Amino acid sequence: MRRLKILAASLSLMGGLTCAAPAQITGGPGDTEERALSARFGQAATRAIAGFQLADSVDRRLRGHGNLLHPGVIVLRARIESALDECEAALRKTDFPSARQSIARAEALIDQSANKIGGY
Repeated sequence: MRRLKILAASLSLMGGLTCAAPAQITGGPGDTEERALSARFGQAATRAIAGFQLADSVDRRLRGHGNLLHPGVIVLRARIESALDECEAALRKTDFPSARQSIARAEALIDQSANKIGGY
């Protein structure tokens, strides 16, 4: 979560979403794929942050009434963070197949989380 907060802060300074530490752009054939994956990563990270904020808000309200957030939501959050971390690492290494796999996993987990919490 700390990484995502740092990413969110840096995005507001940069005016857009990019990978926190993108690989250097060489102008080769992987350039288009790298940009597409970086954009996809940014979109997933934005959705994840929105979902985390929503879950935090729900958790605060539940705790105010003496209840707790379902453990499955907490586990999903950790799995989303892990998938996004893996994607970021793969993008840094320009390992596009691994980045695609990680981002697809993150997107699926974000969708599951949105369905559990109430969409975002």
